[in-house]
Amino acid sequence: MPTDLGQIPQYFENIEHLFDIYEVPGDLRSKLLIPHLSEWAKSLIGRLEVKSLDNYDEMKIILLGEFKLTAMEYKTRLARLASVPMKRMYCLPLVCIMSSVIT
Repeated sequence: MPTDLGQIPQYFENIEHLFDIYEVPGDLRSKLLIPHLSEWAKSLIGRLEVKSLDNYDEMKIILLGEFKLTAMEYKTRLARLASVPMKRMYCLPLVCIMSSVIT
């Protein structure tokens, strides 16, 4: 599992895509995911009931809810990307939009 919060939603999309390709049954998905979670994520799911741990979708919703980024964090990430010359022309319009929404 990535340590960068912004990569976690994409991580789950990739995992689900792999599960679909290999036709992993729903009851095994959460069991296959748990060993690959970060230590912080493991500590979060350690507080869940066993029934929740067996349900991949429920575990995913709980983890994404804990790791969600705020609008201010997205703005900061875009501003950081906009400072890179090659990415500036793509990011600056988004930074302007985020600035007007957040302020």
